Parts: sequence; C-alpha cells; structure tokens
Amino acid sequence: MCKIRSSLYNLDFDWSAVTVSRVLLMVLLTSQTVFIYILFRVYYANVDRVVYTPMTYIPEPETRAAITASGPRDGSTIGLPSSTLPAIGEFDNAIGANWSMQARFPLIRWLDVILNGSYPNRKHSSIAIGCALTSRSSGALNTPDQVRNNTAFFRVFLTSFCVTCSRYYRYHFYLAYDIDDPFYIAPRNRTTFTEVFWSVIRNSCTRPERFFLHFVSCQHSGRPAWAQNDAMLDAYLDGMDYYFRVNDDTILESRFWTERYIQTLGQYNPSNVGVVGPRHIGGNYWILTYDFVHRTHIDIFGYYYPRVFTDWFADGWITGVYAPNRTTKVTNALLTHQTSIGHRYSEDESKRSLKDPMIAESRKILQRYLTRFRRDTMDNKYKVISMSFSTDDKDTLYGVLRNANLLRQYWPGWHLRVYTDPGRHSDLHQRIMKAIAQLGVRIIHVDPEIQRRLPASMWRYMVVDDVAVDYFFVRDATSRLLERDYVVIGEFLQSGEGFHCVRDHPDHGSMTLTDGLWGADRKKLRRILNGTMTSLILDWMKNQALRGKNTTKSTAIRPQNVAFMRHLWMNVRAHALCHDSVSCERWPRSKPFPCRRQASEYIGCQYTAYGEKKDKQFVFGKKYCVLPDTLRTC
Repeated sequence: MCKIRSSLYNLDFDWSAVTVSRVLLMVLLTSQTVFIYILFRVYYANVDRVVYTPMTYIPEPETRAAITASGPRDGSTIGLPSSTLPAIGEFDNAIGANWSMQARFPLIRWLDVILNGSYPNRKHSSIAIGCALTSRSSGALNTPDQVRNNTAFFRVFLTSFCVTCSRYYRYHFYLAYDIDDPFYIAPRNRTTFTEVFWSVIRNSCTRPERFFLHFVSCQHSGRPAWAQNDAMLDAYLDGMDYYFRVNDDTILESRFWTERYIQTLGQYNPSNVGVVGPRHIGGNYWILTYDFVHRTHIDIFGYYYPRVFTDWFADGWITGVYAPNRTTKVTNALLTHQTSIGHRYSEDESKRSLKDPMIAESRKILQRYLTRFRRDTMDNKYKVISMSFSTDDKDTLYGVLRNANLLRQYWPGWHLRVYTDPGRHSDLHQRIMKAIAQLGVRIIHVDPEIQRRLPASMWRYMVVDDVAVDYFFVRDATSRLLERDYVVIGEFLQSGEGFHCVRDHPDHGSMTLTDGLWGADRKKLRRILNGTMTSLILDWMKNQALRGKNTTKSTAIRPQNVAFMRHLWMNVRAHALCHDSVSCERWPRSKPFPCRRQASEYIGCQYTAYGEKKDKQFVFGKKYCVLPDTLRTC
C-alpha cells in the first residue's frame, strides 16, 4: 500500500482507496472552477469599476457660458452639463452594474474567502447620513400615513436609499430640524416620525439592525447649511467614519454608491483627504451638490461647512477647497434631485461674494495639514498645554475638542491636559469629554477642596505642581493653538529661560502678564516661587482678604485672575522671556516675534464653537511693532 501524507492538510491518501481517475477528476474540476473564477474576475472588473470625473473649481466672477466656451482647465474636466449627461439607467441597466460579483455569485464570494483569506464585502464602517428636515410645504402631518406620504424624506428619499445601500455598513441618519419647525419640535410628532421610519426600514431594507436614527435640534431657523453642519458635528461626536450630506428630496439611483465613494476617497494621497459626490440630475452640475467625506475632513477644519454660509454656497465651498486633485464626481453613482418640490428656503445671495475668499483661506488650512509632518526636537521632555473649565458652554466645549485635534496634528510630542469637575453636566459635555479622551487628552478631576476655594479658570495653574511635567503652557479653551503659538514657544524652549509670556493684541499691551498666555520650565518656576503654585495662590488670596479685597468666587472671575497675574509677574519678571508684538519694548524682558503676522491672527484670539473669531472686525494696523519683510509669516 502506498501512502502519502500531506503536511498542509494533515490528510493521509490511501492509493488503494482513491483511484487515479478520481484524482484526475478532482484536478479537472478544480482547474475549471479556478478558470471560471478568473473569467468572472476579468469580466466584472470593468462593470464594477469606479467611473469618476475630476472637478475644477470655478471662481465666482466667471460665468457658466464663459467656462463652457473656454473648455476644461488644467487638463481636467469641469463637470457634466445637462446636454452631456447620460440618461438615467445607462450605467445601472447594464448586466451586473448594480450587483457586485460577490453578491450575484456566492461561489465567487467563497472562492475569494479561500484564495484571499478575507471576505471582501464584510465592512464595519459607519456612515452618517446628514439631512436637514423641514415641514414647510408638506401638507397635513396628523397621522402616520400622512407623515409617510407627505414628507419628502419618506416619499422620495428613504425608499430609494433602502434599494441602493450596501449590506455590510452601518447607516446612521442624523436629521436636523429648525428650532421653530411646527412639526418636528413636538416630541409626539418625532415619535410618530420614528415609528414610520422603522416601518419603512423593516419593509424596504435588508438587515434593519444596520440602521440608526438620530434627531438633531438646531438653535436657529431657515439656515439649512447650518442645520447640515449641526447634524454632521453630532455624528462626529458619535465617532462616525464617513459623512454623506444629502437632501430629503433626493432619489438615489445607483447601488453600491457606498463602496464607490469609499474606494475613491481611499485613492487620494494621503487617503481620505478630499471629497467625492455623485453624478446628479437637477441642481448645479458645475459643483458637487451632494458631498461624501471621511471624518478627516472635520479633523482638518473643525466643522463640516463654514458658519459663514447659511444656505447656498456651502457645497461650492467644499467643492472648491479640495479641487482639482481632491474633488471627484463619481459618475456611475447617480442621484436625482426632485426639484418639482420647489425651494423651501430663500437663498442669501449676499454670501456669494464670501465664497472665494473663504475657499482661499481654507486651502491654506488644508495645505498646512498636508505638509504638517514635523519632528519633535525635545522628545525626551514631557510638555503640556493646560486648560480648565467647569461649564456646559458650547464655545468652550467645542474649543477643547478643536484644540485636541490641532495638538495631535501640528504639535508633535505635546500633551493636552484638561482640569474639570466630575459634577453633573449636559449630554454635550459628556460626549465632548469622551471624544477628547479618545484623542489622548488627559482629563483631571479637581479635588473638591480646590473646587471650593479657587475659580475654575485657575485650576489649570495646578499643572505647576505636577512633578512629571517638564514644560507647560496655560491657554484658554476658547482660543486656538496656532502655528504662531508653536513658533514662539519653540523659541522659548531653546532660550533656556524659566518663564514665558505672550503679548500679541493691543489689549495685551497694557498688562505685564496676560492670563491664558503664559508658561514655564516647570522645575525652574518651582525654584523661582520657592513653593507650590497652590500655596502661592492661597497665600495671595488670604492677603487680599486681609486687605479687604473680595476674592470669593461670587465676584467676577477674570478680574481676580488679572490681579493674580500682577502678583505672579512680580515673582518671575527677572526670569521671563516675553514675545511682544504690540507694546514692543515697553515692558522688560520683551522680544519681538520671530515671524510676521498672518492676516489678523493673534495668539489668544477667542473663537465660537464653529470656528468664527469673536472679534473678527478687528484689523491690525501699522502702528504696532514693525518686523522686517524678509521674515516668514506665522
């Protein structure tokens, strides 16, 4: 008897039991199967390919007629005017165009598992579907049937979504509504809407457990771009991977749009930095009127759309900021905009002139991100940005989140630390805390005794007493960690001085030391103070009380901080290095900035939750410290 043992499959072949003919038959069947597999692979590679059109942004002053006459620019196509659009179904009626090979042929799917060692279609990414809802022009919405038949979301959008979505993704619907919408503001009506939603999902979609519904209440009215932005930021806090902004009066015509969008985003270099969208019937063909991005988009900009756009022009911004190399129209992903419903919002034409300047400003942010890679020159030192708060204020909470992203992207080797209290806070506060923890922020719950005796704006000073820290810098949560800040801090670290401060705005020029704009070599500062920061503050407060000064938390907090800054300056002024761009040499130990100001940016500028400058009307004149034109900007 001849036996051959296979180490690969751990099987014994007994040639007395298995005839040569059977072995040859098995080999023949296997070879035929592999041949068929290869044949199908080659054939369907063409059918399932992503067909796309690179987009070139069109500046506002140019008209569509002029663009059409001049043709495409930079070797890329601009868009597809209506006369050149293929008819609906040109791609989708082709055999197999709407079906991936693995979905149509289980044998091919399982051969992929065997040969590739994976299940190609089994995705686990989460897709946020952002949509602004309104009950305007909807008719009666008193019963579930009326809600189903009279709202564009159910009548137009959701059924087509069920037909075209993919089986192996999780889809989260973030539906934003105005603060004064007569239907959606009522909890009872939202309950009815939810019941209809799940009824449609169960009847029209496969695997209903893949779908999730989230309502987003907006604190404004008649601003759809703001509502869409609110919806996407809510999804961002929930950790969604991809974001698809659509309208409720939209019909999705092509299946597997999810895979096609994700595949196209992944082909950018670096991957997922850019925007894609469908070929669409209705609307402006020269831009992406529907956009699909990765969460990296919000990482980069801090918002989905700039707050400056209230309705129209936001889609023009997102098309232009990434164009031409990172804006793609996926032309075999078709979508139809049902314009027969009519416009339910009036557009603000005054925003048109702001689009091009906003695109130019945003492109600088994008370019900074793409060239952000820098090496930490002091990687053996523990360096901390310290912030503190005890509030549910939206500007503060989103400010912490934005700074956490900025630090991770542009400040290698640095750590963000937040001092706060573990008390009862809003849902937004808890979600922000969870999000920044995932970004590596260290959250420190302040001791109840310190909470009782010190205002929250002073908790961040406690970083001085942490022996694990080498360098620290105190900043406001509502400010932003700018490139300008990184440059001056870097110069201080190389100087060998013990204390650092910044004066970068006319309001700073009248003060020796500005709260929220100072830092130090922690060990040197402790030697200068000859004690802990906690004891310094408490002793100062005690002396203030003896002198009849009110230092309780019931008084205005910032004046108390300003007074303590004067006291701290008396201790550190002989050891300080202060970068001063406004008062020049008025104060001792001052030094000019190593770079010129970029536009009206300054360290310590306060921002809203949506990235808007609170004092955006202020413009720096030439009366402040003049720097050589040869210096770079920062």
